[in-house]
Amino acid sequence: MPLAAFLIVALARNVNALQRLHKVALADGGYKDLLAAIRAHANAVEYLPIGLLLLIVFELNQGPIWLIHVLGSLFIIGRVIHANGVSKAIIPRRIIGMQLTIWLLIIMAVLNLLALAGIQLPG
Repeated sequence: MPLAAFLIVALARNVNALQRLHKVALADGGYKDLLAAIRAHANAVEYLPIGLLLLIVFELNQGPIWLIHVLGSLFIIGRVIHANGVSKAIIPRRIIGMQLTIWLLIIMAVLNLLALAGIQLPG
């Protein structure tokens, strides 16, 4: 979770730096780079909470610690790749980052449903 916080702070600082550079107090002022930075930050804020919540619930459901670490690491990597792709307008990175994010959300949701059904994972 600390890495998620660092990502949010880095993306927010990028927005603030571009607002100062372009002398924009609110919104994007019509600057594409600022709009991209705002969307990268907003998208992270939209997806990180549900992913982290699914990880927390999986841990509470006594999921294997190694799997929690793998899922969390891949989730953060996906969010970083996506944020980089949005910020720099690199569409393949956006796609890869979003696909990784969505698949991990699905996997974590399924793992939590399995835990709810009483199915224990080895590990």
